[in-house]
Amino acid sequence: MSPQLLLKVDVCWAAIVGLCIMYPSQVVNYHARYQRMALEAGGPSCRARGMTMEAIFFPFLRKTSQRTTELLQVAESTWQRDRPSRSVGTH
Repeated sequence: MSPQLLLKVDVCWAAIVGLCIMYPSQVVNYHARYQRMALEAGGPSCRARGMTMEAIFFPFLRKTSQRTTELLQVAESTWQRDRPSRSVGTH
């Protein structure tokens, strides 16, 4: 993973977290960018936290609880399979 890409991923994540509080409707654009960069970066924790955030959004978008459950299961298995030695919430 390149340091530049990881920095972009982290900045995008910070924007998502900040916007969730004040402007939740704006999060969708940043989340889509984050997901693309997380997949490109390849870090399991990046992918897992992106899927977790998406699962959090689903109830607000009136998506099924089954899809939310599936996303959380995939995120958990991704995290468990390639768990870094650092704490949860970091990569």
